[in-house]
Amino acid sequence: MKTNVRFVRPGQIVPYALLGAVLSVVPAQADSTDQLEAQLRVMQDQIRNLQQQIEDNRAEARAQAEKQAAKKKDDLDLKVKWKGAPELSSKDGKYKMKVRGRLNVDYNAINQDRDITNSPDVSAAELRRARLGVEGVIAEDTKHKFEVDFASDTTSVKDAFFEYTGWGPDFRLRVGNFKTFNSLEHIMSANYIEFMERAAFIEAFGLDRQVGIGALYVRDHFTLAAGLYGPTVSNQVDWLQDMKTGAARITVAPINDEGHVLHLAASWRQRHGAQELRTNIAPNNDQFFNYRARGANLHLANRFVATPAIFNRDTFWGLEAA
Repeated sequence: MKTNVRFVRPGQIVPYALLGAVLSVVPAQADSTDQLEAQLRVMQDQIRNLQQQIEDNRAEARAQAEKQAAKKKDDLDLKVKWKGAPELSSKDGKYKMKVRGRLNVDYNAINQDRDITNSPDVSAAELRRARLGVEGVIAEDTKHKFEVDFASDTTSVKDAFFEYTGWGPDFRLRVGNFKTFNSLEHIMSANYIEFMERAAFIEAFGLDRQVGIGALYVRDHFTLAAGLYGPTVSNQVDWLQDMKTGAARITVAPINDEGHVLHLAASWRQRHGAQELRTNIAPNNDQFFNYRARGANLHLANRFVATPAIFNRDTFWGLEAA
């Protein structure tokens, strides 16, 4: 930019036209500078606003990406463990499912004294138990268990129940098909009994799983259980009206340490056979119980101890010590 400067000597007269031009140019230049600065300030504000919008958009995009990633992670929230069998669970542990099962192969060689019993000797193998099922937890405080037995070319439902534990760690409410609360050996899983078959009295007195509802109070040294039941799953269609069973059991363990346990218990069960209304049928249509057991406690042996169906109600008392 080129500028011409003219100096005026003292006493020199400056023409009015030139003086007016100079006076008119200075305010014009000042006004132009103010406008330019104002425009720059406006542009700077706009740039800052645009930068802020860009940062806001980036932050929103990051938040959306993190939300999508978290949602995807939640959708795939699955833990897999091996605890003797596959166990699937949610990350928070509120939902669990474990595959369970067992396979017992049995061989029996039985001399049944044919001359006396009129029953042949036995030399045979069988799948004594071939079970497959699942167990787990729903919504943290509801346990479930379902197991089916495929042995002997038949399908039979074993444990099939829900157990609610939300009223406290010591109290449980069970509904479904499960064992009556009688006898340590009856209640104990077949995985842990001493022999492949249980004691003869369990079959003789019909201790079995039945459809019902039960309440359990469980502590380290004390348990109390009681339940009301209908018929067993296998014969429920045979009853004209549901049989009714009540059972209760109390256990005490004065010593309950690792490897050292003293167990004492008592249990009770009362069954009433189904009884049809007498209006349109014969009086002898009541449902009765019979009592029988296999010889030598072997599953393939014949039942040499057996009674006819003789009672439509019975009461069982049991004592336990281990």
